[in-house]
Amino acid sequence: MARSRSTKNKSSAESSDGQRDWGQVLGLVYLGLGVLIFVALLTYDRSDLSSNTVPPNPVIQNWIGPFGAIVGKGLFFFFGAAAYLVPTICLGFGLAHFVPFLMYLIRSWRAPGAAMGLMFSVMGMFDLYDASLQSLTQAVMGSSSAGGVVGQVLNDAFIVKFFGRPGAFIIYATAYLVSLVAVTNMDIGAFLMERWERLKDRRDRLDPDASEEERKIHRQVRKLERQARKESKPVESDANPFSVGVDGMPLPEPTVRDLSVSQGKDKSSKKAKKPRKNSKEVDGDPAMMHVGDVIHAGEVKGATKEDILGQSSTVEKEGIGENIPEVEEPSEPVLPPVKAVTMPHKPSSKKRAPIRVSTPPVIGDYDLPTVDFLHEPDTEQKPTDSKEALMANARLMQTTLGQFGIEVSLGDITKGPTITRYELHPAPGIKLQKITNLSNNISASLKAERINILAPIPGKSSVGIEVPNATKTKVIMRDLLESSEWEQSKARIPIVLGKDVYGKPVVADLAEMPHLLIAGSTGSGKSVCINAIIASLLFRFSPDELRLVMIDPKVVELQQYNVLPHLVVPVVTDPKKVVLALRWVVNEMEKRYQIFAKAGVRNIASFNSRPKENLPKEQGELPLESEGNDEGVATEIDEKIVVPREDDIVIPDKLSYIVVVIDELADLMLTAPAEVENAIARITQMA
Repeated sequence: MARSRSTKNKSSAESSDGQRDWGQVLGLVYLGLGVLIFVALLTYDRSDLSSNTVPPNPVIQNWIGPFGAIVGKGLFFFFGAAAYLVPTICLGFGLAHFVPFLMYLIRSWRAPGAAMGLMFSVMGMFDLYDASLQSLTQAVMGSSSAGGVVGQVLNDAFIVKFFGRPGAFIIYATAYLVSLVAVTNMDIGAFLMERWERLKDRRDRLDPDASEEERKIHRQVRKLERQARKESKPVESDANPFSVGVDGMPLPEPTVRDLSVSQGKDKSSKKAKKPRKNSKEVDGDPAMMHVGDVIHAGEVKGATKEDILGQSSTVEKEGIGENIPEVEEPSEPVLPPVKAVTMPHKPSSKKRAPIRVSTPPVIGDYDLPTVDFLHEPDTEQKPTDSKEALMANARLMQTTLGQFGIEVSLGDITKGPTITRYELHPAPGIKLQKITNLSNNISASLKAERINILAPIPGKSSVGIEVPNATKTKVIMRDLLESSEWEQSKARIPIVLGKDVYGKPVVADLAEMPHLLIAGSTGSGKSVCINAIIASLLFRFSPDELRLVMIDPKVVELQQYNVLPHLVVPVVTDPKKVVLALRWVVNEMEKRYQIFAKAGVRNIASFNSRPKENLPKEQGELPLESEGNDEGVATEIDEKIVVPREDDIVIPDKLSYIVVVIDELADLMLTAPAEVENAIARITQMA
């Protein structure tokens, strides 16, 4: 079996080698025959033959001898002046066996058929204008027609007889061009464009002796000039097949806006900000200031462990705000028994220390950071997509929807830092659900990974198609903090989150949320968002206005904030101490609610803006003893339950915001799920 297969492969290889050898032999035969016929026609003399002239030439003038004279007479008699194509065709087919780019001549029947068509079209054209070539016919060829007998019969019996001379000219010219293209593989379009470019070069007075490289550069310059003139024209509105939208209102003119690149900001026209009043310049009586000395910003290292555990602060240890000593009140006399009912004696109550919330550090020389610490946006950055490319994508979406019978009109195009929104106005009567169902087709036509379709855009009657940009641009923090949205924000705790699709800064209020959970896959930018939020807080609040509790189980994400004076405690990295930190937050929250209840307010903003002199009137406690009742009242008070009196609550002059930042909450829940979940649930329900 293997031997027969090897024998077959060997025989096939030998047959292919034999065919190659015979092909080269045939090519040599064609070349020799072509040269022979060409020399015979070139040296043809009609006087060499006695059938043409009596007496003939004594010595034959044809270089090929009598054979050449006979072949020349036969070719000229049948083909006329087209006889010169016979050696040309033979030479071409001969070279095709040796030259690679001419191999197409012998690989299919198209080339031989085109050669025959070329011969017939030339013969017919020469016979059609035989009167203009009569002198050449009689003097050189000795034929009765310039197209030979074949051309004369072709015209008299078929072409001229049925189509007339103008029709015959059109037919022969078309057949000649078709045959020429098929034989030479010539690109007529490229040939005409080359001729046109040559004419333009001559019009622009380009040196005729210029090299091809110089001509290419000159043409590229012309192309760029045409593109610049085209881009300078206003956006065409002929892409709108209708002028009324689904809401019955006229459609606006589509505009293209590229907001992915920062436009920069004129710093000279920027109004000077009023300097913020530092913590040392406090209005009112100095005696109403928070207890504690003024601390330098470099000496603040955050709260100590005692603050978490709820123990007395350093200020209290020094004697300021010291706990009131426990005083044993004298027991009241026992009432006489009334009708076998004895009243127990009133247990002794212990007077506890007043409730006091955590006091933020007072830093006298603290100044808010300026935006000079941040990188400036690159104003020289160029747009990644031109206006023409964006309009081409919009028309491609219009064409794709049109293939499914959905007629839409082009609207505004807005390019943001990460996505580009294309607005489309559907024709009246078009269901928006049809456009939504074709999201995969639109994504395939645009070669985009994914798209998002807003049907409709909130607040508009148009449909928005959001396509991710191939090249995303960075959103610079400084650009956001210098925007008017940030400077004029009226939010209580403003934070910057980035830019929307229109390039407008997004400024949110953390106090209105009031809880924020950031979720996403790995590498989606969760830590970047947390850092942006923390930076927003640091650029807006001083340590006496806002305090931070940071929990970082990964140890490396939030360690750079350890030197901030805003921290209640250093960044908590031990999962076992997280419960203590959250418990401190819960206790602080409960103390503040008691303060709010006594002050008659609902939140921190109302508390800080309250009038200090108009406090709610205190109400007396209900009596626990009977007055004038002979039967008496049996009252039992559990010694473990001690209800704080209103005068036991110390109301501060001002309360600061407390923001808790937890990184990797999922890992934290796996470490201590019960304690952490209870603390977080308590905070989220009431904070």
